[in-house]
Amino acid sequence: MKKTLLKSVYELIKSQFPKNKIRKEEFLYYLIGCYSAESNNLIDYDQILFDEPDKIFSGRIKLDLILGSEYQKIIECSKSLKLKDLISINLNNDPKASRHVTEALLSQKDNIINLYSEYSIPVPDDAHSEHLLLHLFSLCLYYPGKKLRIFESYKNQQLKTSTINSTFGREKDAEDLKGLLTRYHKIIISGHFGTGKSRFMQYCLTTWKLADYCYIFYKTNLKSALKNIKYQAPNGIPYSNDSDSALYDRNFSDSLLVIDNMYFPKNFSEELAHLSGMAVNIIIITVNNPPEEYSHKFHIYKLPPLHDDILYKIFEHDSGLRMENSFALLPLKMCLWFPLLPANVNHSGNPNRKMLTR
Repeated sequence: MKKTLLKSVYELIKSQFPKNKIRKEEFLYYLIGCYSAESNNLIDYDQILFDEPDKIFSGRIKLDLILGSEYQKIIECSKSLKLKDLISINLNNDPKASRHVTEALLSQKDNIINLYSEYSIPVPDDAHSEHLLLHLFSLCLYYPGKKLRIFESYKNQQLKTSTINSTFGREKDAEDLKGLLTRYHKIIISGHFGTGKSRFMQYCLTTWKLADYCYIFYKTNLKSALKNIKYQAPNGIPYSNDSDSALYDRNFSDSLLVIDNMYFPKNFSEELAHLSGMAVNIIIITVNNPPEEYSHKFHIYKLPPLHDDILYKIFEHDSGLRMENSFALLPLKMCLWFPLLPANVNHSGNPNRKMLTR
């Protein structure tokens, strides 16, 4: 909530009522949907009291703290406010007085536009007076002064510093994937089991330092996987939601949803169709390639194999051995040249001499 915007909008509304007949607490109850039949079916208003409205208008009491866990629902309901509810309730349903105040408010378009300009708010395309006013009412509850976040678990699946320091050869791959995500928004990382796809994704999330992402695991179907998402309300309170409607909100088009272990889904086409319509960026980790009809909606990314010199470096790091001459490198090279040989068989066929494996 932006207290100066709340006061400005309230003063504009109050000036059009006879004898300034609208109290601050009445305006607050209207904003949170108390006078709306639709909102009353969703929200328990009996627990919300505005005993000291002046402190809310001055910013000494935070409105989101009063509303608590109902805050997110109230913000959603504020998008459905009706001007007639505010007017009729405060004028005791007097039709003549209500009509007069409605006309007076709708004639204030220039003053309403001035508020948009004063607070650097983009003017919606549908710029008639009532729509502009109702949009300001919604912003009185939540004014996005900083970048919006949708996910609560934004540090999930990040790697430890020691793990990052022991990850070699993926810096450029991580940069490439980030560029592809910016361009295509929907990515499928496809590859065989055990090729390091999940570890690479965790490396990317740690180095990209994204402000808003969620990492979930696919088990039986997409619907149940999406239920594991923890969302975050604008006041910072986490909440769960059976609906995935927030993922379609264009305000969160920079957010990222990662779905890991999406292996052999029964309804791959249908679930890809569902995901392709979402506004958030999406990365799917799977062993499957998408059906042909979705290949243009999801960019396929194949994790490049590591070069031999990187593999040597990993071997040195994990084994503690220094490979300073070509003779010492020979066993490792033989593993790279003949990766399909069993670990307990060397090239001479002697089963008692073990080889280093990849």
